[in-house]
Amino acid sequence: MSAAAGLRAMHSGNSTGTTSRPQPAAGEQEVPGERPLFSASTYELLALLVATIGMLGLCNNLLVLVLYYKFKRLRTPTNLFLVNISFSDLLMSVFGVSLTFMSCLRSRWVWDAAGCVWDGFSNSLFGIVSIMTLTVLAYERYIRVVHAKVIDFSWSWRAITYIWLYSLAWTGAPLLGWNRYTLEIHGLGCSVDWKSKDPNDTSFVILFFLGCLVAPVGIMAYCYGHIVYAVRMLRCVEDFQTVQVVKLLKYEKKVAKMCFLMISTFLICWMPYAVVSLLVTYGYSNLVTPTVAIIPSFFAKSSTAYNPVIYIFMSRKDSEHFGFGSSQAGNKSPDQMEEEQSKVLMSRLQRQDLTNALDRHTGSLGNLKIDAVTSKDTVLFFPCLLLYLRSLKSHKSSFLILVFEDGSFKYDSYLLYYYCL
Repeated sequence: MSAAAGLRAMHSGNSTGTTSRPQPAAGEQEVPGERPLFSASTYELLALLVATIGMLGLCNNLLVLVLYYKFKRLRTPTNLFLVNISFSDLLMSVFGVSLTFMSCLRSRWVWDAAGCVWDGFSNSLFGIVSIMTLTVLAYERYIRVVHAKVIDFSWSWRAITYIWLYSLAWTGAPLLGWNRYTLEIHGLGCSVDWKSKDPNDTSFVILFFLGCLVAPVGIMAYCYGHIVYAVRMLRCVEDFQTVQVVKLLKYEKKVAKMCFLMISTFLICWMPYAVVSLLVTYGYSNLVTPTVAIIPSFFAKSSTAYNPVIYIFMSRKDSEHFGFGSSQAGNKSPDQMEEEQSKVLMSRLQRQDLTNALDRHTGSLGNLKIDAVTSKDTVLFFPCLLLYLRSLKSHKSSFLILVFEDGSFKYDSYLLYYYCL
């Protein structure tokens, strides 16, 4: 079967309940990809654009992977998520761009039905992996900043495994008959069938948007909303004003800003495509011409080139983080220093000893609960341990307990339980 025949069969099978574009002849429906939809010069411009996107995405993401492999200082649980994003974007730069590039050179979709399915599957898979990784990254920043919990490599690897399984579940569903992959309006790429009015297909589209866009964006908004609130309500104390603490505080702020910028950039790139897809889904495909459809599609593909630039640029601003300009092989990254300090001090503290010390120095504090204070937890952050003591019944305020390396500590009562940034 030829490519055109295969696409004709796919399109005819998906035309039920859809709004078609203007017909070239009476009784004959135009099939995307059979004849050019743009001028020759437009196709040349699109080919140049998609080639540039692919090359930038390939080189930039490959550079991130090489840096992570070369510098041990970069091998932290948090950076593992950034590597996962770069790996996903690298694959999209190769598989999600190559078919479109060849079609631009030929001024039409030149691949058969199997090629269309692969193009739709791969673009959807790598896109979902990226947004879900950014969601988990936002959650990691949230539990680190708001709850003072440090993740380990085991946690990161489990999260990445779940991300890929979750993404494969959504992108594999159309292969099993729940919706399908078909040629898009611009005729230069494939995606799920947004136009079908079949209840089976419509249910997938609705749940797909909820599970792969609305829910991740909601989680990211919740996490960063709490992070911003914690920073705004911050009350720093004099004991934190040391050179080491200032450096570590700047590092935490930098990482949080970098993650937020990566998330914002990704959403800016993908939101126009999501809006256009929703217009088609809800029966406004007459508003979506090939020209209108191609712009957000290519803009979404360009997201693969931005994240590595953000990561490399913001990381190079902290030369010690990369090891540039540092001659000491034993230097450690702030993440590694923080985790080691937390393990050392947590080994000195036991739940009962801390409770007894509080009773001796502060008298009766009521029926308080010490959150997550065990010898195995790493809730320490920087040189001192910050504990949030929450009243079970009678206290509404929070007690911020600062336990220092020499065993001394102080506490104060706040209307918030966030630690100093």
